[in-house]
Parts: sequence; structure tokens; C-alpha cells
Amino acid sequence: SSGEHYGNNFDNNQMGMGIFFQPNLSGNSVIDNTFANNRSQGIYPDRATNTIIEGNTSYNNGSGAYQGAQLYLKGTGGSDNVRLIDNILIAVDSTQFTMRNDASQNIGSYNNLVHCNQETGVVVRNGNSSLTLPQWQASGSGRDAGAVGCPSLSTPYSRIFINEKSVSKILSFGAGNYFDHLGNPVSGEVTLPPFSSLVVFQDRSEFYSLAKVIVVLQNLVGISILEKELLDVNQDERVDFIDAIATLQILTTP
Repeated sequence: SSGEHYGNNFDNNQMGMGIFFQPNLSGNSVIDNTFANNRSQGIYPDRATNTIIEGNTSYNNGSGAYQGAQLYLKGTGGSDNVRLIDNILIAVDSTQFTMRNDASQNIGSYNNLVHCNQETGVVVRNGNSSLTLPQWQASGSGRDAGAVGCPSLSTPYSRIFINEKSVSKILSFGAGNYFDHLGNPVSGEVTLPPFSSLVVFQDRSEFYSLAKVIVVLQNLVGISILEKELLDVNQDERVDFIDAIATLQILTTP
């Protein structure tokens, strides 16, 4: 991305998206993908019609100034017939939304699986209104009635594991309490199928803990089997002393 939009500069090249439809395309299928860590929207069907968006994981998309969303729906003004089925929408920052919705349009059917913002209860931007999941579900019929929020933890923190290869990947989890996007416990060895992803949650008190510091140090000398994504506290795609220091700094901050 150039980082510019109509001649106006956006900080940190924020116009990068997971997938963007040119306006008014019809007959689209977006199925079983992972869109993660983009500076702008995760999935953005711009005035799309007759479209299926199903089984996707959209995680940590959007930055503060742009107020990105995991799924951004913009309507045509007619009956768009956009079907949303079993999508996992997870925001990790209070400025992100799981979904932005054009409230004035008849966009389609909402049957997403998860609406989770691990920093705040607000998940959906519906027109000019910011709504929690219960508020969104109560705002009209057929609005993600079966969707769930974040796992029931005091302060949920998450990491995403992505298998970009054509063979299965084995993830190994050490001691600790881990949960998937539905709140189911995760432990031992977990098989991640080809071209798939898994979001794992911990409580903040476990993610930032003295035990985490010890495991990071153990990992550095080769005696830890915990997945590095859970130890990469500062998310620079490596595990080193900086992660131990970052954890200690948070633990000692009032």
C-alpha cells in the first residue's frame, strides 16, 4: 500500500487490507480464509451483492486512526443478499471493531460465529452507533443470534497460530490455561490442518506472569516446548530476552 488515499496521507500505510472487493461486484465467495494483522479492514466487500462470506477468521485488523474492522459492510441501497456464515471476528484493540455495518442498507443475513474484542465490550459499529454484542443482537431480527463473545476470562489476551503450508502442523502447549475462540480448553498437542488458523486465549494474569518469564528463558536454552507465538510478548516474530524484559516491565508497572 502507498499509504495514501485521495492524496491524503495515512499513518503507517493503513490502506492495506486483507481482501477488498471493487464496488458493486456480484457472485463472490470468500470461504475458509484467515485475514490477520492488516493495517486497515480485514474483509471489505464494497457494495457487493449475492455474496457468501463463510468460515473465515479475521483477527487484529485495523489501526486506531482508521478505525478498522474485521468485517466492513457497505451497502448498495438495495437488497444486497450478502450471507455471513460462521465467521470468527476478533479485535485485539479498543479502537478496532469486529464489524462495521451500513445501518441504512438491507445488506443481508448475519450468522457469524464470534464477535470478540479483547479490550472492550464494544464490538459492532452500526451506522453511527457503537454496540456491544447483546445490543447488536437486540437491535433487529436475525442479527448474529447464535454468536458468542470472548471467552469468559477476567481479561482475555489472545494469539493467532497460522499454518500456511499444505501439511498439518502440530502445536504443543505447556502448562497453563488456554482456550479457543469458543471458550473450549486447549491443551497438549493440537493438530492445525493445512491452510488454517487457531486463536488461543489466556487470561492477562497468565500471559504476563513470572511463570511466563521463566518459560521464555527456558525456551532460549532449548528446554521449553511451548509454542513461540505465546512467548513472543512484543510480537516481533522471535523469542528473546526482550520478551522477558517486556513481561517484567508490565508486571512491575502500577
